[in-house]
Amino acid sequence: MSTADKPKSYTFTAQTYGENGGYVEKTFTVEGPLYHGGGRRLREGAQLTAGRRTNPWGDEGPRSRYVHFTTRLDVAAAYARQSGGHVYVVEPTGDFTIGYSGEEYKSVHPLTVVRRLAPADWQ
Repeated sequence: MSTADKPKSYTFTAQTYGENGGYVEKTFTVEGPLYHGGGRRLREGAQLTAGRRTNPWGDEGPRSRYVHFTTRLDVAAAYARQSGGHVYVVEPTGDFTIGYSGEEYKSVHPLTVVRRLAPADWQ
């Protein structure tokens, strides 16, 4: 496996409930690859940004405040299927935090498309 193909690790800091009560800052490590499922066909190097029209099942209002991604290929594939789209390997360009679950994340910063997965790799 070449260095370029090795999964990357990403760190982020978020508030979590502390052992002694109250909230504390904690640093988490996320092992890549990271995935995004969406409706638009994008090229390698493209930027996924917040501010787009949200999905019908989203809860951010008419325009997204975040870009979402996950460590789970099956979750990205489910979003891709719902939007008639594609699954991408992505990298965050800035800080991010926990999204809807412990394996989904969100960022106000763009995601960079590393590559698009072939449909056979996720369908």
